[in-house]
Amino acid sequence: MNRTVVTASLAAGIVAGAAASAAAILRQREQLVAGLVPPGHFHDVDGERIHCIDQGSGPGVVLIHGLGGSTFSWREAIPALAVDHRVLAVDLPGFGFSERMPVWPLSLEQHARRVARLMDELGIGRATVIGHSMGGSIAARLAAAFPTRVERLVLVASVDPGAGSWMPGMLAGRPALAAGQIALAIPSLVRLAAKRALRTAVADPSFLDAGTINGYSEPLLLPGTAACLSRLMQDSRVDRPVDLAGLAVPTLVVSGELDPAIPPVVGEEIANAVPGARHLVVPGVGHLVPEEQPAVFVDQLRQFLAEGAQQAGRRGRKKAAAATIPD
Repeated sequence: MNRTVVTASLAAGIVAGAAASAAAILRQREQLVAGLVPPGHFHDVDGERIHCIDQGSGPGVVLIHGLGGSTFSWREAIPALAVDHRVLAVDLPGFGFSERMPVWPLSLEQHARRVARLMDELGIGRATVIGHSMGGSIAARLAAAFPTRVERLVLVASVDPGAGSWMPGMLAGRPALAAGQIALAIPSLVRLAAKRALRTAVADPSFLDAGTINGYSEPLLLPGTAACLSRLMQDSRVDRPVDLAGLAVPTLVVSGELDPAIPPVVGEEIANAVPGARHLVVPGVGHLVPEEQPAVFVDQLRQFLAEGAQQAGRRGRKKAAAATIPD
């Protein structure tokens, strides 16, 4: 057997082995995706299929997750707040179980409009809007663009909405998209990347059990995720800074004391820029404040929400008194 034949046989074997491995990986991914069960419901908003969790009754609370997150990010807060509030947690398009259509504009400003339209669809006229990380910037944009829809604003470990573009340009290019499409097709790589990212984001990695890692990594396996991430990164580069000084809504800024991604100094700067805003630093936690210390987080939220209820009650009594006609 000559050298050419041997080389050709080796090459054919390598190609066949690679094809078999790729097929096995694809089957594994398809099986995992087929087994995923959305925890909420789907709503059509202007032709976009958006997944959300809608629980409880009472004053509205809207929850907006961060980059790489989903409704899963609020799994501890949702039932605790739904005891006496109507809680709407949304999967932004491209995340969680919402549809992936990279032809849609996916800037943060567009996401803010989507959330407002979802509120319209579900009959939520006005709500406290809470955003985490990237979701904080979306929440601030919602308050700026639709001030009558936002009762109170909570920015949790939020990127600075007043700082303009927050997405590194290198992440929006074609090489990053190609690499992302490959990586997000391999379940083991997705899980490993999610695990590493989560470990660097939190103060105490011991709380990252298998369920938490799977909750973050598994939705990323849905087809179209990489393309939507690339579109988000491209579109977000043209997002305009939010005029924080123009926000006329009671605002609470929450930071994790040990947040390596968005340290408390950023939260302090945001709070200083928003008139009347308060800054709360939660001790001993990192970037995932609602998950690392859920009881503390919910308790602080409840105090902030109670202030709004008390103010609304006083306004109602004043209106009633003004409308009373003496005998």
